[in-house]
Amino acid sequence: MGAMRLKEDDKMAAMDIIPSTTHTMPGKTVSRVRDLSPPWLLFIAENGYGKRVPLNAFRQSSFNRVGLRGYKLPEDCRLAAVFVVGEPTGNFCCSPFLFPNDR
Repeated sequence: MGAMRLKEDDKMAAMDIIPSTTHTMPGKTVSRVRDLSPPWLLFIAENGYGKRVPLNAFRQSSFNRVGLRGYKLPEDCRLAAVFVVGEPTGNFCCSPFLFPNDR
């Protein structure tokens, strides 16, 4: 069973644990205010910059799908690490992170 479909020359680089009890799916709401509550994905680039993105900004998809982009990096920079931060304990699911081979 495959969890994620990889593009040619992509390689699995890291995996982190995301508590499934705190992952609320973005739904159709009347409010235009983004939910910035935890947990978040913290992306760290090799140049020292980072970005914290609420986990609920990502839609959940079925198995064997291509991943979603959480941090658009400059051409001369690569992703150094990704962490789940601000999470309480609970039930877990896995979230893979990919590093394209061409960078």
